[in-house]
Amino acid sequence: MNMSLFGVGMGKNHRLWQLAAAAACMAGLACPASAGAAPAEEPRVMTQLGLETPLALNLLQSTIDIIDNFNVSPPACTKLISAGSIETLSVQKIATDEYSSKIDVYFDAACKKPYFEAAVTVKLNVKSEILSIAETATYFQANRKTLGKLAVSSTFAVGTDFETIIGLGKFAPVGGQPAAEVGFACAIPTSGTSLSVKCQSGVAQTFKSLNLSIASVVPFTVTAASNADGAKITFKGTASDVRTGPAGSLSITAPAAGELGIGGGGTVYTSTALSGSYAKFVLFPPSPSNWSVTDKKGNAAFSAKVVAGASRGIVATVKEISTKDQLASLKTDETGTGKVTYSDGSSAAVRGFLAGN
Repeated sequence: MNMSLFGVGMGKNHRLWQLAAAAACMAGLACPASAGAAPAEEPRVMTQLGLETPLALNLLQSTIDIIDNFNVSPPACTKLISAGSIETLSVQKIATDEYSSKIDVYFDAACKKPYFEAAVTVKLNVKSEILSIAETATYFQANRKTLGKLAVSSTFAVGTDFETIIGLGKFAPVGGQPAAEVGFACAIPTSGTSLSVKCQSGVAQTFKSLNLSIASVVPFTVTAASNADGAKITFKGTASDVRTGPAGSLSITAPAAGELGIGGGGTVYTSTALSGSYAKFVLFPPSPSNWSVTDKKGNAAFSAKVVAGASRGIVATVKEISTKDQLASLKTDETGTGKVTYSDGSSAAVRGFLAGN
C-alpha cells in the first residue's frame, strides 16, 4: 500500500474559508449563499465520506452473494441472513471455465420485491484460484422505482492466508445525477474463529453545482468476535486520501493488486478518522448500527445510525465540531436513497449511498 497517500492532509478550517469567501465577494467574485454559511465543499466532502463505508460494505456483501450463487443449479429462492433473499434465475456454462448467470437479490424473503437484477459473467482460473466477475445490474427502491445502473468488474483470489476481493465500477443514478466511480477491496483471512478484514473503499463523483470532483479512498479494518455469517462487526479507519479537482477530473483506480487509488491528481483535501459498528454484517444491517467520520482539521464530523424498524434506513448529520452547528442533514431508506439538506439552504437527492449536489 502506498502509505504516502494516507498521510497528513491539508485540512481547511471552514471559518477561514468564510473569511476567504467574504473577501472574494467584496472583490466582485462569487458570494456565499448566506451570511455565516459553511463553505460548500466541507459538508459535501463529509457527506460523501460518511456514506462511502456503507456503500463499500453493501457492494462487498452483494459480490459475495453473487460468488456463492453464480453456478447454482437448479435455481432456487434462498433467504438471506437477517433480511432479503437471492435467486439464481439462469445459469449457462459458456465454456469449461466460464459461466453466464442472471441473479436477483430481493428486499423480501420470498423473492418478490427486487433490490437489484444482475447479469453476471464469471471466469474461473482453477490453477491460480481466481474468479473474474463482470456484472451489470439494475437497482431498485422498495417502491420498485428504478434507482440506477451499476457496471462493476471484480476479482476474487484465494491465497494461502487470505481471500482477496476487489471491485471497480461505475454507478449511474436515475434523475440526472452524474455517474460515480466506486470501488472496494478486502483481504479476508482463510482461517480463525474471529475475523479481522483489511478493507478499502473508494468513491469519485462530480458535484455539478460546484463544478467540482471529490474523490476519496478510505482504508479501514472490519473486526468481529466470530467469523459466522451475520456476526456483529466493528470497523475503524485512521486516515483517508481525499482529493478535489475540476468536475470529471478524478477517478478510482487499482494501482496494485488488492489496492485502490485516486487517478487524476487533484488537491489533497484532508485526513479523517472513521469508526462504527453494524449489529449484523448483512446486506441491510439492522439497528443498532452506527458510525462516524471525524475531520479535526476541517472542524467537521459526520454521524449516522440505522433507524429501528423494517425500513432499516439511515439518519445522519454533519456538524461543526467546535460549535456543534449543523452543516448538513440527511435521511435515506435501506438502499441509501433519500435527501440531503445543506446549511447553505440547498438540498439534493441521495441515490445509492451517493451524495447529491
